[in-house]
Amino acid sequence: MKTALIVIDMQNDYLWERRKSRFAYDTPKLVGAVNGLIRRYAAEGADVIYIRHIIQNLPTNRLLFGYSLAGTEGAELYSGLEKVSDLCYDKLLGDALTNRELLARAYNFFAIEAYGKGALDVAYNYYMSALRFVENNAASPIRGFLLINLAGLFSRLEYYTEARRYFKKGLSLFQKNQ
Repeated sequence: MKTALIVIDMQNDYLWERRKSRFAYDTPKLVGAVNGLIRRYAAEGADVIYIRHIIQNLPTNRLLFGYSLAGTEGAELYSGLEKVSDLCYDKLLGDALTNRELLARAYNFFAIEAYGKGALDVAYNYYMSALRFVENNAASPIRGFLLINLAGLFSRLEYYTEARRYFKKGLSLFQKNQ
């Protein structure tokens, strides 16, 4: 099973000394704890995924929010945060779960874990849920992986016609996106 640590909203505007007063974090304590987790997970071979909250840099948003504005230094990952991967995604709403690509990747990990434990029905449901997150994005890199993974699942179940169909669809996506 592949494990991932998701680091959310650890950005300059939230953690700098000059940040807005509404963010009353104990920055050294918080960053120290998160960096400790990052080191531990990275040492164990886990993916470390960073999520940034980005607000459109519009005049109204500058007045209303004034932080985490697209293209500003404040919207960047906190300078004291350890960066051990390039897996960084932006969310445009206050909820990290609005990034459909990230959700598809998470469900793919869940499916792989279930498959490894022999819970093939659970794995199937996770794979199908992941596909729904990216069904309208033909260029999504995760789609090909999901289709190939589903082919493996169907092959294990000895549903070879379905396995072949999903494998061909996944392979064609890989060939098209190269």
